[in-house]
Amino acid sequence: MNDPTIPNYPVVHVTVQPDGSAHVNAAGDHQNYPAADVDETRERVLAYAIAVATRLGRGVRMTTVDPDGEWKLGVYPDGEVVDLAPAPPKGRTAAKVSTSRPPAGAVIKGEPSAPSKESPTVVLERTTDRTVIAPRAPRQPHQPGTPVATLKFSTGETAIIGPPAIIGRNPSALAADVAGAQLIVVSDRSRTVSRMHADVAWVGGKLTVSDRGAGNGTSITRPSTGQFDLTPGKPYELLDGDLLHIGPDVACAVAISYLQGETAQ
Repeated sequence: MNDPTIPNYPVVHVTVQPDGSAHVNAAGDHQNYPAADVDETRERVLAYAIAVATRLGRGVRMTTVDPDGEWKLGVYPDGEVVDLAPAPPKGRTAAKVSTSRPPAGAVIKGEPSAPSKESPTVVLERTTDRTVIAPRAPRQPHQPGTPVATLKFSTGETAIIGPPAIIGRNPSALAADVAGAQLIVVSDRSRTVSRMHADVAWVGGKLTVSDRGAGNGTSITRPSTGQFDLTPGKPYELLDGDLLHIGPDVACAVAISYLQGETAQ
């Protein structure tokens, strides 16, 4: 199929190598991904494409070449991915990741809960029993552009921050307090994460986090300074490469990339 509603520019060009390393180019914004499991790399570059679509508020074209073949895809802000051309004989078909419409800025894995207009909730599927994420060194500075933040939780959830977000075990518990917010539900069998644990938002071009007075607290591990606790109610800036601790058992890797100005229209 072909979707004529998707403009021809920008196109997210992706090349994935057999060792799982990848290069992405979206209108001059170049991203390099180190060697890893190929399926994991595919998820990361798809999350990047969804971030581009989210920032533009429409679908974008994505061409990807990897060890299984070459695809021309349409990627939409709600996480839906469709083939724009037939897949190669030996390749994988592009499945629809999601067909419902969550709040802008969220990446969905699995089936989301039905969002209400006043208080949309995104429930993200647990994809692994445990993901160990180590702090990584900050990336080299990018050219100025539109910032995109991806949060990857040790419990398997992944989210892209668009509107102000509330992270917690059940952030919709107090409906009056979450109207208009992006809700990120974290799987937590140990119940160490509070129902409404922390707020994350873009403020003046900076990504900030503040603890909501959670019983088990919130902290940040930064490669340059080590771990420090957050004072409830006080916003702290999150940097690329930070590890955000939501209580004692759940960690969240923070990745910030930048889209060139011409792509953020």
